[in-house]
Amino acid sequence: MAHKFNPKHKDKLDTKQRRRDLPPEKILEKFNLQTNDTVADVGCGVGYFTIPMAQISDEKVYAFDLSQEMLDEVAVKREEHELHHIKLINTTQEEDYIPDKKIDFMLMSNLIHEVEDKEEFLSNYLRGVKNGGRIAIIDFKKEKIKQGPPLSEKVSKAELYKLLEDKLALKLELVADLNEYQYAIVAKK
Repeated sequence: MAHKFNPKHKDKLDTKQRRRDLPPEKILEKFNLQTNDTVADVGCGVGYFTIPMAQISDEKVYAFDLSQEMLDEVAVKREEHELHHIKLINTTQEEDYIPDKKIDFMLMSNLIHEVEDKEEFLSNYLRGVKNGGRIAIIDFKKEKIKQGPPLSEKVSKAELYKLLEDKLALKLELVADLNEYQYAIVAKK
């Protein structure tokens, strides 16, 4: 069974070190997020990417998480920054929570390694992405490094590349190392 992030450790999700290693604004710029994109942050955690996404996009920003504790953190930040176009969605409490083909850009950061059936999970969320929309996945390199989950649970770039392109018929736009322990893949539907 895949390791799931424990919300008790939520303070680790937004630190000075993490902002140096994975600066959200620069990453979103690299992903070419636009002001008119309807966006989704799947596994939003404490809103590390959600808030910068909402500061860039003027459209609806969907923040998905299965932890109400995490969503409550995002709610506080939403009010602090007056970003009322963020919609919080608890994926364990809402039945049909994915808006059908409304999303231009979807982000999954440090999440895919937690998912058992990656193809089913991605297929489910891709229902919400418009044709021509994009999905960006950030995860840990499949190497022996201190950061991230155990090596056995990490997903290599090649594995994810194959899943996105071969199984889900997406067109890869970007494959990049973001730092010494994380990579990103952006694909178009």
